[in-house]
Amino acid sequence: MPLEKSGVAGYLPSGSEPAVLKLLTVLSQNGHPIYLPVCQADFRLAWTRWFPGVELRRSSYAPVLEPVGELHDVQLMNSIGLLLIPALAVDARGVRMGQGGGYYDRFLATLSELDEAPVLAAVVYSTEVLAAGAVASDTWDQAVDYALTPEFFQDLRC
Repeated sequence: MPLEKSGVAGYLPSGSEPAVLKLLTVLSQNGHPIYLPVCQADFRLAWTRWFPGVELRRSSYAPVLEPVGELHDVQLMNSIGLLLIPALAVDARGVRMGQGGGYYDRFLATLSELDEAPVLAAVVYSTEVLAAGAVASDTWDQAVDYALTPEFFQDLRC
């Protein structure tokens, strides 16, 4: 999957989420600007630049670490080719199950403001890629394009 835009937006995994930090580090070391989410009031996400060694702090709104830096809104996504999204599961239609906070649902809804949205990839374990229809969807859900697991990268676009 070639990326026309070099920026990558990801997240710092917590708990038992798949480890994406090594991938983000390698991408950063190869010249890709990396941006990570910063939780805001009203379950909104802003984004800030990340690189190995950047200062991290505990979020005021969620149980995650966040990089410290200048905050960017959805317009940053105009420079992002790939958006890595945490998920508990994703089905073969690209419907993802989040953790219930709604941060990503709200953020993904704002991507319609862009001329061209980034490629969306749910990061899960291979056992969390489920059959079509196995994840319930709501009207506000936006399907992801790919499932990224430690073993494979699966195209979910129908």
